[in-house]
Amino acid sequence: MLVEVSSDAFKSYGKTREKIKFHSGLNVVVGGRRGANSIGKSTFLMILDFVFGEKITLQRVLMTLRKLAPT
Repeated sequence: MLVEVSSDAFKSYGKTREKIKFHSGLNVVVGGRRGANSIGKSTFLMILDFVFGEKITLQRVLMTLRKLAPT
């Protein structure tokens, strides 16, 4: 079972985000209280897909990593 995910590339308001912890049962990814878009829900789910072996293109992974941690 996946217990937690962390990365220095996960940012929230310019600061490294704390670990994302999972609990037994159903875990849901939702937006903030204000319902803002572009907060990383889809990116986070794409990262989980990749970790568990989803066959996505390397180009798509690199594009996402560049958005997360631009050089």
